[in-house]
Amino acid sequence: MGETPAKKTYGLLGRNIDYSLSPAMHTAAFEHFNIPATYDLFDISEDGIESFFNEKVLSKRLNGFNVTIPYKTKIVDFFKKYAKKDPTSGDRWISLAKSVNTVKLDRMDDRVEVGNTDILGFKRSLRADAGYDLNSNSHNGDSVFVFGTGGAGRAITIFVMYEQFVDTVYVYDKDEEAISALEYFFKKHSDIFRDKSIKPVNEKDIASIVSKCDLVVNATPMGTREGDEWPVNPDLLKDGAVVYDLVYARETKLVKKAKENGLIAVNGLGMLVNQGAIAFGIWTGKPIEETARIMKDAALRELKKRG
Repeated sequence: MGETPAKKTYGLLGRNIDYSLSPAMHTAAFEHFNIPATYDLFDISEDGIESFFNEKVLSKRLNGFNVTIPYKTKIVDFFKKYAKKDPTSGDRWISLAKSVNTVKLDRMDDRVEVGNTDILGFKRSLRADAGYDLNSNSHNGDSVFVFGTGGAGRAITIFVMYEQFVDTVYVYDKDEEAISALEYFFKKHSDIFRDKSIKPVNEKDIASIVSKCDLVVNATPMGTREGDEWPVNPDLLKDGAVVYDLVYARETKLVKKAKENGLIAVNGLGMLVNQGAIAFGIWTGKPIEETARIMKDAALRELKKRG
């Protein structure tokens, strides 16, 4: 008889993440593929990051982990500071978006690989769940509005701008520094994006601008909890607009009202499942489509359990 494979350890790094469906999704996938592994939540304050790296990363107790709010744009700097190494990546979106959500740690040769599965997860879900294909010439000249320019919002904005058929991306965020950083990014990479540039929107102008947009993306946490305000009143949206809300734990007021108004509107469960399946594939080599089916079933069971 052969030796029992050592159990591997993965998890999610973030802050205030007790709501996450990732443990249920990844645990189901590990069980489905008979992989001896666990998936934990690492809810760490910023002043605890050094301990996390010393106890989990540098000690090689982890095989890999996902990253969420508020560390997606900070994780590479954390590696440089605490692990004294610059992670490698073959993912062009890392060099562009500077947003990381997946880390693979190779215990054998001490390699660290980083990636961003949010972008492909968003693209796959947008096409499958909302019927909006960014690569279709039917969207030639479309305008997009993105609320929120944090890790996911920043990555999505850059990705959407990269697609050849999208003409304009409007962005809104209360964090002026985040907006300024995104504007600087596009100026710095003008050779890649040619004549394209984002268009920051003042709060007073949201109503008039969003009413002209073909795709509206909520990349803020607004709507996560009962009683949250919505980022934009769906009554302002034009006929035929598509709404994509990254909040996945519930159907937000934005999604419900947009549907009532006859618009195509979806929450972020599809993006969560697809990005999770892609990350799982990076760690294990397992097929994305099969993994995504397992993860979606697990996520829906967990949501039903929570009521």
